Amino acid sequence: MKKYLLFILSIVVALLTWIPNTRLFLTDSNIGTILILVLTIFVCVFSVIYNKHSRSLWYIFSFILGLSPILFLIFVGIFLVIRNAFCTMINFQVETGKI
Repeated sequence: MKKYLLFILSIVVALLTWIPNTRLFLTDSNIGTILILVLTIFVCVFSVIYNKHSRSLWYIFSFILGLSPILFLIFVGIFLVIRNAFCTMINFQVETGKI
């Protein structure tokens, strides 16, 4: 029963991080970001603890879904780096008269 409850909680963390209509992570709502971070820590810690006692794929998937806010920050960071590199390249071509 614990593994299903933890898995459902990790799905809630993923939904509140990724889905635009329900996103609370990194929005104007400060309590939303704090809530997601607390839920993330809770899901990840208990997934590791329970996985040590009884090995189950439910705990592994819960841990991965619980890391959604960190994965979200990584993907946004990668997107910003690529976007800035592309914009710098376009600006350089405009300044040198190649466009």
